[in-house]
Amino acid sequence: MEEIMGTIRDSTSTFRKIAFPIVAVALGLTVAFAACEIIVRTIRPQSLGPSWFTYDNERGLIPVPDQHGRRCLKGTYDFTFSHNSLGLRCSRNYPSTKQKGTIRILLLGDSYTYGTGVNNEDTFAYLIEKSLSTATYPVEVINAGNPGKGTDYELRELTALSKKLKPDVVVLGFHFNDFGDNMRGDYYVLNDAGDLEPRTPQNPLKRMKNVMRFIPFYKWFLCNSHFAVFLKEFIANAIVNHSFVHPVNNTMTGESVAGSENQVPLKSVKTTGALLTRLKHDTLQSGSSFAVFYFPPRWEVAEYRLSGEISIYEKAIGGIASGLRQPLFSLTPALARELNMGNNLYLKEGHWAAAGHKVVADFMVLTLSNIVSIKIAEKESSL
Repeated sequence: MEEIMGTIRDSTSTFRKIAFPIVAVALGLTVAFAACEIIVRTIRPQSLGPSWFTYDNERGLIPVPDQHGRRCLKGTYDFTFSHNSLGLRCSRNYPSTKQKGTIRILLLGDSYTYGTGVNNEDTFAYLIEKSLSTATYPVEVINAGNPGKGTDYELRELTALSKKLKPDVVVLGFHFNDFGDNMRGDYYVLNDAGDLEPRTPQNPLKRMKNVMRFIPFYKWFLCNSHFAVFLKEFIANAIVNHSFVHPVNNTMTGESVAGSENQVPLKSVKTTGALLTRLKHDTLQSGSSFAVFYFPPRWEVAEYRLSGEISIYEKAIGGIASGLRQPLFSLTPALARELNMGNNLYLKEGHWAAAGHKVVADFMVLTLSNIVSIKIAEKESSL
């Protein structure tokens, strides 16, 4: 009996020696995580919600198809969203065969077009469809905006979606940071001959996602923990910056349009010009109409209110559009007028609030209604 008791005492002692350090480490990590959570929540709150993007072999990183979720950023926004089977921010799918008389508009752009920060029904895409549709000629406005993307992605998106969706009108929403996004070379590279060379989109985050999905409560942490999201974004950015070898060293360096430091780099303008040229050509070649709108950030609108001058970025894209004989419809004056009246059009982090989307929709409807009328006339004449 004493031998058995001795064995039990030895086993208990061994268990304590092993368990106590493990418990101590676990408690230490928990306290450290809690401290980091408090710090991040206080100093740099994160946007919480389910994993937003997935990888498509042709289109690269796209919004997760058939996803319905909610994202919130403390003190800034709290919105719900829906994606269809193609990862487009729409509540329904669009068959290749359109109903008789239907006019289909495809919106290409970044997070401003997507509508980061507002519900589906508050996006300008939804509001435009509601304004332009009639019983005789319904209008479908398809929101193909994708946060963080540039004109190179939008050209690839048009190539991937045009045959499936058969749009009558293609609308490009251009934002100043597209000049930088287009220089990453994720989808196209401008060679020395001035031609665009397509690139296969890479997925450097695949390994990280394969590891993360085995972590207990991973999805819960992404939806509830600011520190977990901060850590994930930090690791993801490190992987992307290490994995991608871009054809240029720095987006915002190099020879400028007018040889001045206060101008958009010439290489970026040439690349964007080539992308816009191809985008217009492919759109018109498919029988669709093409329109380009400039979406200014808050600081550009504020500067315009003070000086009456548009930014160097708007001048640069305006020059490209002019060379293509393509009208550029700028939202800068319309947004400036509304800001003068004290309307809060932008969220704290920079995207449009619901009021901003309303102003954008009202402005775009004026232009698009003329284009839609022409398309309706074309359909009637072909009957």
